Amino acid sequence: MTSRGRRARRRRRILVAAVSVFAVVVVGGLAVFGWYRTQLRAGDGPDTRIVVEIPRGSSTADIAGRLADAGVIRNATAFTWH
Repeated sequence: MTSRGRRARRRRRILVAAVSVFAVVVVGGLAVFGWYRTQLRAGDGPDTRIVVEIPRGSSTADIAGRLADAGVIRNATAFTWH
């Protein structure tokens, strides 16, 4: 095999590896994004009214915990990331 053929084969391998890594990153990113969006949805649906009292000075984590406990959100951690 000539050196030109070896270079072309090596470039092809690198291209296939790069495209594969890119595809894995995109699919993984879409999966994480889909999970994240579902965690911020209310458990009972948008028509249910829930009143949650938030004390003055509450931290984001405190608020997230209260909302999760009341069923307003599904995941307190996802809420704090938001």
